[in-house]
Amino acid sequence: MRYWAYIGGMMLGPFARDELLVLPGFDGDTPLCPENLAGDAPTDWARASDIPGFPPAEDWPPRRETASQQSLIIGAQGKFERLEGTIRRLESEKTVKDNMIAAQRVELLRLSNELRAAKADLRLAEKATRSQLEALLREERARQQGGIRTQLGELLREERVAQEKAVRRIAEDSSAKDRWVASLMENVERLKAKLEDVMLELERPAAPPPLPPEPPAPEAQPPVEKSAPVEEPPVLQVPPAPEEPPPFADTTSPSS
Repeated sequence: MRYWAYIGGMMLGPFARDELLVLPGFDGDTPLCPENLAGDAPTDWARASDIPGFPPAEDWPPRRETASQQSLIIGAQGKFERLEGTIRRLESEKTVKDNMIAAQRVELLRLSNELRAAKADLRLAEKATRSQLEALLREERARQQGGIRTQLGELLREERVAQEKAVRRIAEDSSAKDRWVASLMENVERLKAKLEDVMLELERPAAPPPLPPEPPAPEAQPPVEKSAPVEEPPVLQVPPAPEEPPPFADTTSPSS
């Protein structure tokens, strides 16, 4: 296995075990981190003497630290302390963030429940509104149908009155026509009778002319009789026909 080594304030490596044993500044107290770990957590690091495969602490010669090494060790310890503080702060922030996330989840769950309740209330309100609208529509439809029935009744009554007036007018016109036809027939009968009289008069044989008298003396001429003129038949006047009634379509309007 290979390890990262923290020597002189720097992270070096990774190195194999044999390479670390000959590395300058490496001893049993050198912090090591396996290669497969990130090295961010303090638990990722351990002293070389505590890792299996390395000599125990009593087999290492005592470290002779110089002033520079002591300052480096102090600096490394300070860095480790700062790193541990950073890790603790990050862990605390992570805990705070986890708590915030949990609180947000609770709030989200509460909002989700409120949303479901609001949707249920909205569905109930929609049903109630739909029922009210349907009732109003039924009332309006019934009112409109009642008004239409009233209008239709009035129109039917007006149409019936107009038809009755038209029938009376047609009956009156028919009576007038019947009277005109009867008068015309009477005139025709009178004309026929007069025509028959005239025809009989024309068919009657005329009287033979009188025999001429014996011729008188040459001086005197007998007067010549004139035949009676033929009487012409009288001309009969036909009464004028009454005015034609207007078409049936016009009789629907009220007569004046």
